[in-house]
Amino acid sequence: MNLSKLFELLESEINKDFSKTKVLEYKSPNEMIEHLDLDIQDESQGEIDLYNSIDKYLSGSVDTAHPLFSNQLWAGRNYPALISEFVTTLRNTSVYTYETAPAATIIENYMIDTLCKKMGYKSGDGTFLTGSSNANLISLLVARNTLFPEIKRNGLSSLPELCFFVSEHSHYSFEKAANVLGFGEENVIKVKADDNHRMIPSDLESCINKAIKDGKKPFYVCGTAGTTEVGAFDPLVELQEIAKKHNLWFHTDGAWGGALIFSNKHKHLLKGIENSDSISWDAHKLMGIPLICSVILLKDSNQLLPAVCEQTSDYLFHEHEYDDLDLGKKSIQCGRRVDSLKLWLSFKYYGMKGYEERIDKMVSLAEYLTQKVESNPSFELLAPTTYCNVNFRYKPEIDLTLEEINGINLKARDEMYKEGIALFNYCYINEKLSIRFILSNPDVNVSDLDYILETFQLKCEKHISLTV
Repeated sequence: MNLSKLFELLESEINKDFSKTKVLEYKSPNEMIEHLDLDIQDESQGEIDLYNSIDKYLSGSVDTAHPLFSNQLWAGRNYPALISEFVTTLRNTSVYTYETAPAATIIENYMIDTLCKKMGYKSGDGTFLTGSSNANLISLLVARNTLFPEIKRNGLSSLPELCFFVSEHSHYSFEKAANVLGFGEENVIKVKADDNHRMIPSDLESCINKAIKDGKKPFYVCGTAGTTEVGAFDPLVELQEIAKKHNLWFHTDGAWGGALIFSNKHKHLLKGIENSDSISWDAHKLMGIPLICSVILLKDSNQLLPAVCEQTSDYLFHEHEYDDLDLGKKSIQCGRRVDSLKLWLSFKYYGMKGYEERIDKMVSLAEYLTQKVESNPSFELLAPTTYCNVNFRYKPEIDLTLEEINGINLKARDEMYKEGIALFNYCYINEKLSIRFILSNPDVNVSDLDYILETFQLKCEKHISLTV
């Protein structure tokens, strides 16, 4: 196969002038079906059809590297990590034994140890896995099986009704985990948050006491470091004290905000994270690593293996002089990509200092955008800006209903998306539609933010004239 066409395509993507391109060329689902030419033929269509299909895929996709894409908690492009995706696929190994993945095993062990020490764990443990949703699930699994080891053999029926506590603004993955692990969604107890979206310690205490009174068995508390909607950080120290008082496992969901550990200026928001029993973190968010690159970290290095597995298959895990390095024993997965390579190569290329500068820049841009919103009487800031999330809405001077204002903001946002101008997300805060703008692309600059705000305001003003 001639790869020159592939290299040309990659070079054109890398050298793209974003000022001359859109975030996407919008197509309806029916238009997309026609655009992609989905039918597969019996006979080979060769390289020409292959590269045509690749071009159709790229032209039909959102360009998440574009500076005007700020829809998710991840954006931008990381070239060392992008290269590592090709390298990983070239060898196509799976990280379950040292025998089949010697280099990958050593790199993953090194990265887990490095991340543990960064978070404040002296001799921790962990593993790479498929996203923070699974990391949160594994934290619940390890907590449950560590605190109640008999459950592995006897099942949930051997214990009282287990329950755990998360913020009302926690990630929805905890309901999914409760379903998978058999706790039931009603045993995910939501603790109230204050006006800054931070879990209220006194309410956690009340919820624990009520659960005990109701005959349930509390075992786990999760504090969130960087909520999805507004980027709020729970008061970890106060929550940990309550968890310790009741002998409960304390987990920190740092999927979004955990990256601040690399910033000397902002890591104070993670105060107390080193006292967590476990931590989840996504390197594919603010660090810019291609999806997926996530870890679960454990403070005690003796908990992950017995909680997750112990029993192994002799066709895969053999007794040998390095069998203690077989990482598959600590994972609920069998086949597992070499995601650690992306993170390692990125650190090798940018260095710790480079990442600190990147993170500080994104927080600074969030502060700039917040100031622009607050200084414009046509905009309203809907939540304090703590991290890289900026929540605001357009608020017209004329008297309109909440439903009408929500509709104007949504129509303007959707119009910018369909025109390929920019893509940013939204949520609801106290029933108000909030533009949830995420700063995570290192190529964004203040002129981009000015342009988006100005364009959004013009779109909103146009829709006001159509409403009244």
